[in-house]
Amino acid sequence: MALTKPPLATVEPGRPITAQGWNAIIDGLSLLYDAVMAFGSGNFQVSVQAGGRIVDGVEIVAEPVGDGLPVAGLPLFGTRTTYLVTGVSDGAWRVHVSAPGFTDQTVDVTVPANAPVTVNLARAASVWVRPIRLGTVTIGSSRTAAATTSLSRVVVGSTTSPAAGSWARTGWFW
Repeated sequence: MALTKPPLATVEPGRPITAQGWNAIIDGLSLLYDAVMAFGSGNFQVSVQAGGRIVDGVEIVAEPVGDGLPVAGLPLFGTRTTYLVTGVSDGAWRVHVSAPGFTDQTVDVTVPANAPVTVNLARAASVWVRPIRLGTVTIGSSRTAAATTSLSRVVVGSTTSPAAGSWARTGWFW
């Protein structure tokens, strides 16, 4: 809702406000109240799933279809299983959902929405997760009189238990 400035009369000190002037003040306050109430007093929930499971770490941005500024959704917190988008006004909104490793989705929502909006994400065709560390970490070992058992190959992100009883995690870690 656009806020328009009401007609303002120039008055002099000591002169009374006329009924017409008072009505202009009341109309202006009424328009101001309506405009302030239209500034995002609503909210809606977005349930983001992949294969029937809740997806964490999702970025949600809602933009009004008409004029207005985009609003970011709140991340999951506490025991919540739906993302919360607050500060929206009634009307049509376009919701953009993105998460690492998934294809971005866009859905249209009409506020007020009584039930959570459900978005089903699909895995992206190619996913590259940047590793944090490359190396070998020996977590435990069992020494024999001959020597400590060690690994001679790199295993990506798994735990290996050699026959001699020691175990180590080697490869890329993230």
